[in-house]
Amino acid sequence: MIGIVVVTHGCMGIEIVKTAELIVGKCEKIEAVPFFPHESGEELTQKVRQAIDSVNDGDGVVIFVDLIGGNCCTIAGAFLRDEEEGNVEVISGVNLPMVIKLINYRHDGKAKDVAAAVQKAGVKSIINLREMIDKVGVSCKL
Repeated sequence: MIGIVVVTHGCMGIEIVKTAELIVGKCEKIEAVPFFPHESGEELTQKVRQAIDSVNDGDGVVIFVDLIGGNCCTIAGAFLRDEEEGNVEVISGVNLPMVIKLINYRHDGKAKDVAAAVQKAGVKSIINLREMIDKVGVSCKL
């Protein structure tokens, strides 16, 4: 089973994991790692390493981060090069559909393969509702 780590500034990742579990039920091998302003990069690195160790059963780990180029992303990215961590993928721009997709499909292959499908699900879930309604021709009235 692919492990999941959600690394975000503040408590956003904790809440995404809680919300995903509200929808799909309690999940194994998933950890949220918050990063707070008073913490150092070294502290975050240690927290991420502990989370990876906790969720990795040998099938790999997908780390979701909130913001490309932010501290969470930079530190998570360092684990891509860490041979001890093994099969690690990092995807930025985490959203709820991405986490749910990975929860539902993490038994279907290696982290690298599943990460591509998860990324597509995240992008596909970004919809401008007005454009969708105009395209379909449905009216919404209260």
